[in-house]
Parts: sequence; C-alpha cells; structure tokens
Amino acid sequence: MKKVDLWEVNKTWKDYVEDIDYTEQQAIVEAHMDPSVIDKFDTDRWAEIMEARSRKDRPIDATAWALGQLAQGKTKKEVR
Repeated sequence: MKKVDLWEVNKTWKDYVEDIDYTEQQAIVEAHMDPSVIDKFDTDRWAEIMEARSRKDRPIDATAWALGQLAQGKTKKEVR
C-alpha cells in the first residue's frame, strides 16, 4: 500500500472542493440554475451526476467483453 503524505491529501481535497465549486458555477452560468436550488443539493451526489458517462464511454470489464466476443462466435484470431 502506498503511503500518502499530508500534502497529497490536502491537494486531493482542494481539487475535490474546486471540482464541486466549478460544477456549481457551470450550473448557475450555463444552466441558469438558481443558487438556492444548488445549496439544497447533496454535493456528493452532484459530483457523481457530473462525472457520469454514457455507456459507450464507460470502461468495459475484460471478462464481459471476452464473453461477448465468444457469444458472437468470434475466434481469437478474429478479435485481434
């Protein structure tokens, strides 16, 4: 397990807070949301929503991919 020093923890926390702030800023500026609505919103959930990706952009499980290829009847040579 990698040891993490206090500086790294502080930097990560600052980045996380700034990510939330930036997301809220974009919601106010781009989506014209009322800041009072944002204040009532759960910020952890907000971050999850803003980091969501479409199915085609999500990483695929290697086992699921391989089984999908086999289900399509592809051989090892055809997959490459």
